[in-house]
Amino acid sequence: MNKDLIKAVRNSYSFYKEELAIAKAATERMEKQREEQNNVDEMCKQLLQQEEELLVKHKDLQRQQQEANLIIADASARLQVAVKKKESLDIDRATILIDGGNNKSKVIGEELFKVTEDLSNIQKKRKEAFSKQQQKKQKTTVDLTTSLN
Repeated sequence: MNKDLIKAVRNSYSFYKEELAIAKAATERMEKQREEQNNVDEMCKQLLQQEEELLVKHKDLQRQQQEANLIIADASARLQVAVKKKESLDIDRATILIDGGNNKSKVIGEELFKVTEDLSNIQKKRKEAFSKQQQKKQKTTVDLTTSLN
């Protein structure tokens, strides 16, 4: 009977150690997942901040683009009047304004294109981070379901 009791205690202790190891592994896995989640959250936060800054810059560039277009429109109207009156000095001034407006518009257009590309890249990164996060959640759910069975 003593042998059976000793065997039962050993089995109980072995079972206890296994359960303790499983609990420790689960705790470590949860801590690792929490850390990964915090890293993803921080990255998303930074991406959102960058996106917000780019959206403000995009809006400002659009405003500048409209101003350049107004300069071009005004200069074109001046040019038409100067041509009708045959005033070469006013024709030259209007032409300079139109050239300046066109150059400014071109530079702004290039900046707008770059900002739009940057916004697109940020959105792609956010989408990838979200997809990874969803895959990890699904994997964790599957792992928990498997370990419970």
